Amino acid sequence: MKKFLLAVIMVLFIMAIPAFGQTWHTADQKTVGWDAVTTNTNGGIIPTDQISYTVYLYNAVTDPNHLNAVTLGSTVETQYLITLGVEGRYFWGVKSVRTIEGDVVGESAIIWTSLPEYDFGIQFYFAPMEPGGLN
Repeated sequence: MKKFLLAVIMVLFIMAIPAFGQTWHTADQKTVGWDAVTTNTNGGIIPTDQISYTVYLYNAVTDPNHLNAVTLGSTVETQYLITLGVEGRYFWGVKSVRTIEGDVVGESAIIWTSLPEYDFGIQFYFAPMEPGGLN
């Protein structure tokens, strides 16, 4: 009976492994989006004209701990167009910034797509040249 239970547990474990794999979206451009921030950390309502977002990108292979993340830009929208020109696999992130009368009064942490609850990224590779020397 113990061998049977062990076998069942192993099969379930092996079947679950693909569920933990990252999803990669292949593109040279990708519009990414997120939910609007409408409250502060205390639960209070924030006027939407006080919120902007800063978008970041890091290379999943060469910078797995996102120590050298690149700031792509800022927007007041809840989406951003990322354009890639260097081959690789990338995770992106976004943080919210609250500004009152031109002064930044608070910033959130960066939320990355590499976090387990998201676990997806963008990959970009140049296409190969067409074959030559046809005969």
